[in-house]
Amino acid sequence: MKCEIKRGRGMPTSRQIQCLRLTADGLRAKQIAPKMGVSVATVRGDLMWLYRLLGVINAAQAVELGLREGWLRRGNTKAAK
Repeated sequence: MKCEIKRGRGMPTSRQIQCLRLTADGLRAKQIAPKMGVSVATVRGDLMWLYRLLGVINAAQAVELGLREGWLRRGNTKAAK
C-alpha cells in the first residue's frame, strides 16, 4: 500500500495528530471527544480532513502513514493524559 501526503496542502494540525494518536490507541470518536474536550462531530471532522490531507481512506492507513512520518511511534502511541 502506498500512501503519500498530498504536497502543497499543508501539514496536519496538532488536534488532528492528537485524534490520530488516540485512534491508534484503539479509541473511537465517542471516546476521543471527552478526552479532548470537543464534540464527537469535531473529532469526526478532524479525522475526515486528516484522511483527505493524507490521501488515505481509513484509520489503518492514516496510522501507518503517521508512523512513517514520525507523528506516532510504534509501541508508544498512547497520547498524553
